[in-house]
Amino acid sequence: MGCGSSTDPQKLKDINFNKESIMNKNQVHGAVKDLAGKVQEEAGKLVGNKVQEAKGLQKQVAGKAEEHLGDAKEKVKEARELAKAATAKS
Repeated sequence: MGCGSSTDPQKLKDINFNKESIMNKNQVHGAVKDLAGKVQEEAGKLVGNKVQEAKGLQKQVAGKAEEHLGDAKEKVKEARELAKAATAKS
């Protein structure tokens, strides 16, 4: 493999992921959709196409909504884990 390759299985095994840095599926899809919407909006502005601008804005709103859904799911998951830990101590 090339120098500094991040696909080395041993290096991947040694990575210590912080739970807070891992995004859930909804957060990732939402962020991607938001970014795609920004690109679509700017492309619409560039070529003077109001329909594409509007579609881009719509995609951004949908992306942000999906990100918020993912955030809410994470909060519920955290609350469930805290409740489980609290009942285990009792």
